Formats: sequence, structure tokens, C-alpha cells
Amino acid sequence: MFFRRAARCRAPATDPVVVRNAPGFQDAIAAVADSALLSVVHIDVTGTALRATSSYGTLGMSPGSSPGISKAPMRALGSGILLSSGGRIITNDHVVENADSITVWVVAIGSPRGLDWTVTAGIVSATHRASVSTQAPEGLEDFIQTDTAINPGNSGGPLLNLAGEVIGMNAMIVSQSQGSEGLGFAIPSNLVKTVAQTLIRDGKVTRGDLGIATQDLTDPIRRSLKLSADVRGIVVTEALPLGPAAEASMTAGDVITTFQQTPAQSSAQFNRLVAAALPGTRVTPGVIRVGASQAVTLTVADQLALQARQAARPGYALLGIRVEPVTADPPTSPGTPGSTRRPVSWS
Repeated sequence: MFFRRAARCRAPATDPVVVRNAPGFQDAIAAVADSALLSVVHIDVTGTALRATSSYGTLGMSPGSSPGISKAPMRALGSGILLSSGGRIITNDHVVENADSITVWVVAIGSPRGLDWTVTAGIVSATHRASVSTQAPEGLEDFIQTDTAINPGNSGGPLLNLAGEVIGMNAMIVSQSQGSEGLGFAIPSNLVKTVAQTLIRDGKVTRGDLGIATQDLTDPIRRSLKLSADVRGIVVTEALPLGPAAEASMTAGDVITTFQQTPAQSSAQFNRLVAAALPGTRVTPGVIRVGASQAVTLTVADQLALQARQAARPGYALLGIRVEPVTADPPTSPGTPGSTRRPVSWS
């Protein structure tokens, strides 16, 4: 990703970092800080944000007034990574959201709580963490977990290794105190690089979509589908209307084993592979149906365009619920003999 010099997007050759004692570790941290000194910036944002107001009385409202939405001034602090000598900077969307004015200062490493020149150290606790953010695109979370202290103001700054290479961009923490509790999460640098290049080239981020819902292939599901124990992949639970999978006659119960020659190891990993595919690309995933391999060719859709087409269907609701009319007969409990009630489908 973005290593050492701001104008470089590929790692320069580096010698292995060998730490033999505590002073050696301290020297390594100092060397990393020096190498990234002018590649990290402080971002100060002022703007206007919408906030919910209640009838209990808030600033600018009298008690008993009706609830609603009001505008309020806001200020946010964050960090960013300098991508090029031309001044391109990347940071998290939530740092600059609702910004009217953005001020950038060159600082070192990070700026938690506005305290510039802050360096913290820790370890990588885990990779490929998911289900930790409500703001990340559904099914596309892929965080690096670290116990390195990350505080408000660090968001958008780099997570570096001892070679001075950026391995991630600090994104969020899980905390009850709103401060660091050793549960920090960073976006992997390869994903940051892909998004940055797409934004620079196209001015927007595009993600691929096949229009399917999937789940991991567990042993009980494998047995129920009468598959051999060595079959690995994911299971299609729904082929959404108007999607590429539905148009290619894929159906619930199909097992996907590969995507563009990459083994499908989990539903989360498969979603990331599909999202990274360029819309319009023709793909032939490995598919097993009723124990036999199937030849399936799909054209990857643009995720936003597909969602817009699906949202235009009759019965679509903004809450994400798609409903269908029941018959004129009195409804009975779903799943019972003679039932005319149709289950609600969550989109």
C-alpha cells in the first residue's frame, strides 16, 4: 500500500527488522515514526449536521415543542494519509462527512483528541474481523484488529508495521467509554489502495454484485444436501429478483465452490471477492446443484444500480421489507396445511 514516501504506492525494498531487546524495540518505533513523519496529516473539519430534536426541550427548542430534525454546527478531528506529492489525501468518510470547511495540517503519525505527534504501539490481534461496525457496507467488513491505542482523532491515520509500511487505515474502536479499550480496528491497506485508485480514476466507488444471499456451508447443511465431506464452499439461500444469479437460473441450495478460480471459503470472503469484481465482467463460478457440477455464466452487476432496480419493484419499502399481498381467504399460520399467508421476505 502506501509505504514510507507519500508518492510511492508500492513497497520499497526493506531490510528485515530484528528486535533483540527493549531498547531495540524503542529504536524501531522511533525509526517508524521518522519514516512516516511527513506522510500523515491532521484534519480539522467544521460543518453542519442534522440532529433529532425531542419534545423534552433541547437547545433552540422550548419544552413541549414537536419532535423533528434540526441543523446544528459540528466539528470533527481526524487524521489522513498523504498519497502523492500532488497533495492527494485519503481518510475515512465519517471524518469529513457534513463538512463545510476542511483544514489540513502536516503532523506526525496521528492526532488523537487533537494532540498532534502522537505515536502508540501494540500488536495485531486478529485479521478478517467482521460484524463489528454498523457503518461498513453489509457483508464487506474485513478489519484488522489491534490493541494499539486508537482514540478520536486517530481515524484515517495509518497503522504501520516495524518496517515503516502502512498495513491499514485506522477506522474505529469498540468501547463503552468512547476511548481506547484495546479493541481497535483498521481497514486493510490493500482495500484502501483499491478504493483510493477507484476514486481517483472514476470519482466514485463501484462494487460488483451477483444478486444472491449466501451462508457458510456447514457440516449439517453439507449432509442435508448429500455432499461429500471434502466439498468446500458457500450455499445460496436466495437468488434475488432482477439479479445476475436469478437471470442465470441459480436457485437456493446451489453451492458455490469458486469465484474467478479462487476457492469460496466463507460467505464473507465470497462477498468481498464479488464486490471487488468490475461490473460488466463475465464470470463462471464453480457451482454444484443436487450433487452435480453446473456450468453457469454470470455478468457482474453494479451494486448500486442493482439495488435501485430492486427498490423500484412494487411492494418495496424503505425499511428494507418487501411484502406481497395475501389471498382473499382468511390467513392461517405460515407453514401449516392450507396456509395462504406468505412469509415476509427481508431484502
